[in-house]
Amino acid sequence: MAKKKNSNNKNKKHAKAETAVHESQPDTHTKESAAEENAEEAITSEDGPTAVDGGEEVAEEVEVLQETGVDSPSSQDQGVQTEEKVSEGVSDDSRVKELEDEVSKLRLANEGVEQLQKELEQTKESKEKIQVQYDALLARIGSMKSVFTKMKEHELELEETKDQLEQYEKQNFQLKQKSQHFEKENSELSKTVELLKTEGHDLNAECDRLSAELRNLRSEYESKDSGYTSEKSQLESINRQLSSQLERLKQSNEEYIVTIENNKNVNMSLNNEITTLQDQISELNKVIKQLEADGESHLNERSQLQAKYEKLSNEFKVSSEKHVESLNALQTELQSSSDKYEELVNLNAKQRDDCARIPQLEQELKEKQLQIGKLRHEAVILNEHLTKALQLIKKNSASEQVDKELVTNLFISFLTIPRGDTKKFEVLQLISNYLGWNDEQKLQAGLSHNTSSRVNSRESFVSLWTEYLEKESS
Repeated sequence: MAKKKNSNNKNKKHAKAETAVHESQPDTHTKESAAEENAEEAITSEDGPTAVDGGEEVAEEVEVLQETGVDSPSSQDQGVQTEEKVSEGVSDDSRVKELEDEVSKLRLANEGVEQLQKELEQTKESKEKIQVQYDALLARIGSMKSVFTKMKEHELELEETKDQLEQYEKQNFQLKQKSQHFEKENSELSKTVELLKTEGHDLNAECDRLSAELRNLRSEYESKDSGYTSEKSQLESINRQLSSQLERLKQSNEEYIVTIENNKNVNMSLNNEITTLQDQISELNKVIKQLEADGESHLNERSQLQAKYEKLSNEFKVSSEKHVESLNALQTELQSSSDKYEELVNLNAKQRDDCARIPQLEQELKEKQLQIGKLRHEAVILNEHLTKALQLIKKNSASEQVDKELVTNLFISFLTIPRGDTKKFEVLQLISNYLGWNDEQKLQAGLSHNTSSRVNSRESFVSLWTEYLEKESS
C-alpha cells in the first residue's frame, strides 16, 4: 500500500511537470478539449492485434530512450536534474521557464535516438545478465525501503533540533533583556553610591569645622570667665564632656564613612542633622555670652545649656541609629543585586555555550541533507535500471498478460479522469504512443503533433511508463 501511495504521488508530480511543459506550447488547451471529445471514438476503433504491435513498437522506443540515457552521461544527468526539479513542484513562471530550458536540452540530447536503434540487438544478447541484475535490483529495492525509513527518522530528528534551537534563541533573548534591566539598576545604584560618598566627605569636613569652633569657644570661654573660677571649672568640665562627645561623634562619623566606602552607600540625611547641630552650637555660644554678662543667672543658663546639649546628643544618637539602619538596608539591597547580577552572568555564559553548538548542529544538518540527496539519486538510478529490465523481460516474454493489464489500466484511467483535467490529455497521449496510432488516428482522437510535441509525448510516456512499472513491481 505504501509503495502504491508513493507511485500515486510521483504520478501527480510528473503530471504537474508535464502540465508546465504543455503550458509553454500554444493552443494546448484547445487540443485537450478536442482530445476529450474524440478520445472514446478513437479508443473503440482499435483492436487487439494492433494494440499488441503498437505496444512492441513503444517498448522498442522506451528501450532506445533508456539506452540513450545510460550511454550519454550528460543526458542522464540532465534527466535526473529535471526529475528533481519536477518533484519539488512547479509553482511560478520562472520555474516553468527553467523546466522548458531543461526539456529543450533533453530534446537536443535525444536527437540521436534513431542512430542508437542499431545497438538494440546487442542489448538482446545481455538478457540473461539483465535477468540476474533484475533479481539483484529487487533485493536492493527492499534495502532501499529501510534506507528511506531511516531518512524519514533523520528528518524528524532534524525538525526536533530546529525546534530546540528556536527555544534556545528565545531564552537567550529573554536573558539578554533581563541582563540589560539589571545593568541599568546597577548603574543607578552606582550613581547613588557616588553621591552618598561625596556627601559623606562633606559631612566629615563639617564635623572638623564644628570641632574647631568648639575649641575656639572653649578658649574664649576660659579667657572671659577668669572671675568665675568655680563656675569656669564647671563650664570647662562641661566643655570637656562636649568635646569628648564630639570626638566620639567624629569617630562614629569616620566609621560611617568607612562603611559607606566599603558598601558604596552614603546617608542623605546626615547633612540636615549637621545643620541642626550647628544651629544648636550657635545657640550654645549665645548662652555662654549670656553667662559672661549675667553671673547670677549663669547657673540656670548652664543647666539649660546642659539640657539642650543632652537633648541634642539624644537626637543625634537617634538619627545615627536611623542612618545605620538605612546603611544596612542599602548594603543588603546591594548584595542582593550583586547576587542577581552574578546569576545573570552565569546564565549568559551558559547560553553562549549553547549558541556555540549551533554551527555544529548546522553542519550535521548539511551532512544529513547531502546523504538524503545521494540516496535519492541512487533511487532514481535504480528506478531507471529496473524499468529497463522490466521492459526487456516483457519484450522477450511470450505472454501478453502485462500488455493487456497495462492497456486496461490506461483505458480505465482515461475514463475515470474528469473532463477539464490536464492529466486526461496526458493519458490519451500515452495510449496513442503505446498503441502506435498513426497521424490520421491521432487527428481523429483530437491529438495534433509536430516534432516538439512528439518528443514531449515520448517523455510523458517514459515517465508514466516508469511509474506504472514501479507500481506493478511493488
